[in-house]
Amino acid sequence: MNNNNMNNKTPTKPKKASATNVQVATKTVDKTIGTAFNSILWLLTLALVVGVSVFNQVYGNHNPVIRLVVVIVAIVLAILTFLLTNQGRKFLKFSMEAMLELRKIYYPTRKEALQTSIIVVLISVLVSFMFWFFDFVIQYFVTLVTNWSI
Repeated sequence: MNNNNMNNKTPTKPKKASATNVQVATKTVDKTIGTAFNSILWLLTLALVVGVSVFNQVYGNHNPVIRLVVVIVAIVLAILTFLLTNQGRKFLKFSMEAMLELRKIYYPTRKEALQTSIIVVLISVLVSFMFWFFDFVIQYFVTLVTNWSI
């Protein structure tokens, strides 16, 4: 064997995962329902909301406790049927992600909030005095020029 042949060989790079493999691995699977069943759920949700409104108007003179229980049950059922629709599932997913983001918020301590508020007030006072001074100087020169007689 020749040493030149061995030295000229370049090391091979490890194979990278293809883009399609990576996308498939990280893609979340959203469960969607058929359009017919989705439409039925929307109609049921709408019927519950309209029905509870009509029920409350028709039976307005009956026992308010019974009416309240029926209204609460109907609203809960309407919310549950909404959450079963495709849009409801998207809304639920969005709400969960928003809750996760809310946990990441950094709230300042009382001391930090007080220090920041003091700085804001002091800078506001300083800027207002600067504007007052510039206004005073400009007003002085305008008065000097307008009262100047030739």
